[in-house]
Amino acid sequence: MKKTPENEFLYVFIAWPIVVVDASHLKSAYTGAFVSANTLDGAANEQLSEVFYTMAKAYTQTDFDKLMKRVEQFDVRVKNYLELVGNVKWARLYTPVPRGLVMMSNIAECINSTLVVARELPIFDFLEQVRLMFARWNCTNRKNASCTFTLLGKKFQEMLVLNESKSGRMTVVPSTDYIYSVSDKGKSYIV
Repeated sequence: MKKTPENEFLYVFIAWPIVVVDASHLKSAYTGAFVSANTLDGAANEQLSEVFYTMAKAYTQTDFDKLMKRVEQFDVRVKNYLELVGNVKWARLYTPVPRGLVMMSNIAECINSTLVVARELPIFDFLEQVRLMFARWNCTNRKNASCTFTLLGKKFQEMLVLNESKSGRMTVVPSTDYIYSVSDKGKSYIV
C-alpha cells in the first residue's frame, strides 16, 4: 500500500496473473480507480472457446490430444496458431512450473459488476469487500475441486507422490478448521 507524505491513502498493489488490465472507478471520498488485471477471452466462437479452455486446463496428454483434434476441426488456423505460440505458454500440461490456478477468461467485467455497490464505500471498506469476494470465489472453487476426481499428468502425479511422502514425517495439529500447526525437522509452521 502506498500513502502520501500526509499519510493519506494513495494506492494498493495486489498481484495476480496479469494479461488484461481494467478499472472500476471509485465514487466515494477517495476517487480514483480499482485496477484489476486478468486474462482476456479473445475467441469469437463459443464452442471453440469452450474446447480451448478445457484443453488449456487438461492434465493428461490423451485429453489434450483429443481436444486439439476438435480445435483443428473448428479451424485449422487456430490449431496452427496455438502450436506456433507454443503449448508451454498456455497449456497446463506443458507448463515448466507447477501452475494450478490459471485464469482463462475475461473476468474484469464480472469483477466490475460485482463491485458496483462497493465502489461507493471508503477505500478500506472497499478493499474488504474485494477480499471477501475473492474469499467466496476461492471457497466455492475449493468445494468444487474437492469433489473432482481425475487422473493427473505424469509431472503432477510425481509431485503429488513426493509431497505425500514428505508429509508423512510431519506432525500436524489443528488449531481451527482452517489453521494448523505443522512441525517438521524441529521447525514449526502455521498453515
